[in-house]
Amino acid sequence: MSIIEKKLKDRSDSKCELCGNEYDLQVFNVLPFTEESLEHSILGCKTCVNQIENIDDVDLNHWRCLNDSMWNENLPVQIISWRMHARLKNIDMLEM
Repeated sequence: MSIIEKKLKDRSDSKCELCGNEYDLQVFNVLPFTEESLEHSILGCKTCVNQIENIDDVDLNHWRCLNDSMWNENLPVQIISWRMHARLKNIDMLEM
């Protein structure tokens, strides 16, 4: 486990910073950054990361978590939440 991954786990209480899942966690770098860092990375579950990277695999019910994650105090989590909201902007879920 990298130092950054340990710090992200500490920051997130070992949960996905988007949906709160506790399993299959991994470091995800917020583009355009490619290096892991607290300022440019989040701890995400396999489901969230897969759906961020593959918009065709989106499960709308999974992204109801954005209502909470967009208020996260950490900028990388806010950025990913906003980007996913923007991707889903034509979907009724966002009007709730």
